[in-house]
Amino acid sequence: MSEKFLISGDHNVPTKRHGVRNVLELGGNIAEVLHLSALCPDASVLHLSPTPIPRIELPNQISCSHIPSSDLPRLPYPSSSLDTIRTSTLPSLLPSAQIPALLTECHRVLAPGGTLELRLLDPLPDRKTSGPFLRAWIEVRLLLNLEMSFRCTRPSLLIPQWIQAAGFELRSSASAAWTAGREREREKRGWRAKVGGYRAEGSASASASARNRSMSEALGMARILQVPAANDNQGVIGAYMDEEVAVMVGRELWKDVWGEFVTERKGEEKWWWENAGCVKEALERDTKWSVLTLLAVKPEVQ
Repeated sequence: MSEKFLISGDHNVPTKRHGVRNVLELGGNIAEVLHLSALCPDASVLHLSPTPIPRIELPNQISCSHIPSSDLPRLPYPSSSLDTIRTSTLPSLLPSAQIPALLTECHRVLAPGGTLELRLLDPLPDRKTSGPFLRAWIEVRLLLNLEMSFRCTRPSLLIPQWIQAAGFELRSSASAAWTAGREREREKRGWRAKVGGYRAEGSASASASARNRSMSEALGMARILQVPAANDNQGVIGAYMDEEVAVMVGRELWKDVWGEFVTERKGEEKWWWENAGCVKEALERDTKWSVLTLLAVKPEVQ
């Protein structure tokens, strides 16, 4: 996530944001909304989702609303009325052709200086670390459904450019608290957070180079957290606990974003991590997913 982190012992503690009036969690789940309300204790927290809202008791500062998918990309808020919008499920909310219009709507409802915080996760793991077994499972059980629903299958490459086209300025979501020493420690355990330094791969032609340069500039402002697909140290207390937590969080995020599009088959596992072949291959190849956090700002009125 893009909130500022402070180092407290061995843990990263998100700081509270005071002075924020109106914040919106677009999509996502109730856990995300509760987290946002804890980060912004003085704010009115809005939750807008195309999926049914569970009927549970929530803090008074939280207001949940259901919006039919057919009503998107229009957002039911006045112009310049929100301070922050946060979303982690944008690629699955609506067809990819409508995402630019939704980002334009986000720009409209944010006040000048307001922020759009996005977390992006592709349906497929990093190409260099993924194996044929896992890719085949995802292609058969998920990608076909995404294509039939016209969902974006490469959000980490496309959405950063659409954000800029909507009028936002990308800002670094890094925090100085991510020290080099801690990065080396995490890298040794097989997962790490990077800020910038992303290089898009592609053709060496002039047009491709220009496209990749624009892509790299956009992603250079992102915080990229590489999370392992699997680990074989479940329950081990100590050095591997961070990795186990990262695996669990990565799978839950993947489920939140893409789960509704996974085809269920009678007598077969629901999720790829329940398939022994997928997990075995992920361990052998050290398979990872890259989670991108982007912080976009609506420029102040000149």
